[in-house]
Amino acid sequence: MNKLFKLLITAFLLITMFSLIVMPMSAKQQYIFGIINILLLFIIGSKKSKKRLLTMIFYHC
Repeated sequence: MNKLFKLLITAFLLITMFSLIVMPMSAKQQYIFGIINILLLFIIGSKKSKKRLLTMIFYHC
């Protein structure tokens, strides 16, 4: 995958994670941001990190 694309997604992830911590949001907005972040992590992640992400999601649920 293109390195610039990965860099842009990583920057977006960092901004959204920071905004989740700093800005007050409703629970629905936080849920939507969380889903977007997980999908983006899935897009840019390697095989090993995708497996870890799925494991983390299943243990959390």
